[in-house]
Amino acid sequence: MKIVLATLHLKLNEALHRDDQLVIQGEVDSLRDLALHLKTKEPDVVIINPDLNGLQDNANVTLKEVLMQLHEQKIRPIVLLGEERDDLDTLLETHTWDFLIAPFKVKDVKELIFNTRSKNDAEEYLRRKGVTANMDEEEIVFSSETKHVQEPSEAIDFFGVASQREPNWKPVESGVSGFGQSKVFSITSSKGGVGKSTLAVNIAGWFAKNGFKTVIVDGDVYQGNISTMMKVRSALTLVDWDHLPKRLDQETVLRSLVRHASGLYILPSPVNYVGAPVARDLYLKIIENLKQYFQVVIVDLDPKITVGSLAVMEASDHVFFVNTPDEHGLERCSATINQIAGHIDPGKLSLVLNDRDNVFQSGDEFVYKQSVPHQVELAVLKHSPELRKKIGDGQPLILAKPNCRYCKELNHVIQEITGIENMNTDKKPKRWNRRFFSLLRR
Repeated sequence: MKIVLATLHLKLNEALHRDDQLVIQGEVDSLRDLALHLKTKEPDVVIINPDLNGLQDNANVTLKEVLMQLHEQKIRPIVLLGEERDDLDTLLETHTWDFLIAPFKVKDVKELIFNTRSKNDAEEYLRRKGVTANMDEEEIVFSSETKHVQEPSEAIDFFGVASQREPNWKPVESGVSGFGQSKVFSITSSKGGVGKSTLAVNIAGWFAKNGFKTVIVDGDVYQGNISTMMKVRSALTLVDWDHLPKRLDQETVLRSLVRHASGLYILPSPVNYVGAPVARDLYLKIIENLKQYFQVVIVDLDPKITVGSLAVMEASDHVFFVNTPDEHGLERCSATINQIAGHIDPGKLSLVLNDRDNVFQSGDEFVYKQSVPHQVELAVLKHSPELRKKIGDGQPLILAKPNCRYCKELNHVIQEITGIENMNTDKKPKRWNRRFFSLLRR
């Protein structure tokens, strides 16, 4: 029997290692590490000490998430509770009947490994321990033959909330609809708060709406908020990919992402990240693996220009530079755009102005023409009052209100850049929208 130990219990671990009937596939010291370990191992049993999270500074994975994902993967959990039994309600709620309450001995753990409990067994065990608990009336037996536990329809995925798998998803091949191959679009800016992530989410929503398998990478590791905007969370983040092999299979790639209800996949940024900027090699490993299974990869970059972010822009088919149309913003973005244009082809760079206060006037294009390389395209997106509300609801505005002014203009911008018509509508954008997208030439 193959086992993974997540206990930090030296005596217990040594005893299980000595048992010839058991194959110990690994030991981990946090629930996050357990998530990473299960991506490459398929044990029969995982023994868990819930107090692991109390020993970690970045404990953001809950026991409930662990249990539900283990059940989904048909891996049997055995939970070792302390005398306080703080997590007992979680076990009963998730129909986990294999648990021990301290004090217990090594032989008790071994006995439970080889003899799974039913709900009735768990009730009897609690009575012997003098514990009163309200058990769900539904009888669910974790049999050794099926190794499967029925789970609630609103199951929480260890690798993301309410994630859904696409069972027969094939790698992207050349000649997919609209593209000859997978495309990468990166979004950057010279400062925060200009609507960069909002634009990234809505561009991704546009592609998803038009039938493209689309993934968003939140590369803004210091201020990333796409997972918050989309109201999803995941046990794994962008920086965790540093521990993964260079080439990943489809199952590993999908497990590392969280799926939004709209069909978008998201690779979130870490929370409260303190460390070096994302390295060039890590960015490129992520992009190359995602391109194998997605038609469109959207990368929301850190406003700070780094070696890594420049590598992403070089690998991108198009780069959106987002700013606001105010005097200070123009001065700052002009210097940054000129810096970027020294490393990539200016022809694949667009300056997108989020005109939240409606200050951009017809004719202002000439001001910007003097400030940025002449090959850089210019687009202006007018503010929509629905924009903030829909983001607050956890969905891209372009999916919820596709006919609003902002979405019509964004729709036209994307069509101009990609040459793809909006495949979900018969209406073509109004011609007057072209004034919001001016190609600047000498």
